[in-house]
Amino acid sequence: MIRKQGSIETTVVASDDGKQTFEIFKKWDEDRRMGMVIELYPTISAERECEMDLSTMHLMNHVRDFEWGAVRIVNLYSTVFPGKPTTNMLKQDMENVAYIENILDKADSADMDIVIAWGSSLSTHMNTVETKSDLLQMMKNRGLQSRVKCIVAGAGDEEAAQGTHPLFLGLHHGKDEWNLEVFDIDKALAELDAYIEGRAERKKEQRKEKASAENTGAIAEKITGHVKKAARKKAKEEKSDVSENQEPA
Repeated sequence: MIRKQGSIETTVVASDDGKQTFEIFKKWDEDRRMGMVIELYPTISAERECEMDLSTMHLMNHVRDFEWGAVRIVNLYSTVFPGKPTTNMLKQDMENVAYIENILDKADSADMDIVIAWGSSLSTHMNTVETKSDLLQMMKNRGLQSRVKCIVAGAGDEEAAQGTHPLFLGLHHGKDEWNLEVFDIDKALAELDAYIEGRAERKKEQRKEKASAENTGAIAEKITGHVKKAARKKAKEEKSDVSENQEPA
């Protein structure tokens, strides 16, 4: 008979009011390497530090596949959402981006797996696209490309190139072994930046079209005004002619 004991130390870094969670840190083996996983948004606040949402549960069930002894879970957004937020609720979060940048600046980041796990959702949401681009550029500027990974499981994982989310993996590959593969930062940045530039170009064209439409409308309104004025003048002249040619009774 074997009896084995284990414990997981959990630390939550949050704002003073508890409305933002910047990081959930879990440690269970000091002798193993660490991973940082970047997901979308948190659902756990500091006062619920011992709870795990489904994404964290699926991730923790597979951390030994990566030979980790600790994990830092961060997100693109820090606002705590109890349910799935609408896109209007996802505001630019520079404080959260700065927090992740601080992690990347630390010396141990060179020995830490950085896992892109934000999935393919919100691919047309500009704040999300720009945040993804900013974070990937930070990693590239710091020479961390070889440390940036994505999770793959099973055969033919088409989502992997975009950084599959642990919830998706857990639901579809919960019993499979999970592995880490190098994430193609250059390819991802090219796709994100192309979307940002394309969106900016479309907005520019829309502004031109709007200005052109407004200018056309103004010209049309001016022409209509002239036509109406001319019509009134002509009617007045015709009325005057009738009055002058009318014989007295």
